[in-house]
Amino acid sequence: MNREQSKTLEPIKIEVAELQAEEHESYFNLVWRRFRKSKIAIIGGLMVLTLMVLALFSDFFAPYDPVKLDMRNGFIPAHRVHFID
Repeated sequence: MNREQSKTLEPIKIEVAELQAEEHESYFNLVWRRFRKSKIAIIGGLMVLTLMVLALFSDFFAPYDPVKLDMRNGFIPAHRVHFID
């Protein structure tokens, strides 16, 4: 190879090396990095996560049937707690 050919081949090798060195982040990684920087987004995400957990385990948090409410006795005051009957 003569000098002229070697000079033209060197920039091509450098460009290929630069292209291989670049890392491409996925769309999810870009969104996640931006999401983590925002405190309001973190708070909103935690609120949504809390609502999802409450919806999934709603029978545990409210074990009573909402259809079987006794509306006539809704205003009766609470009874005193008796430890011994």
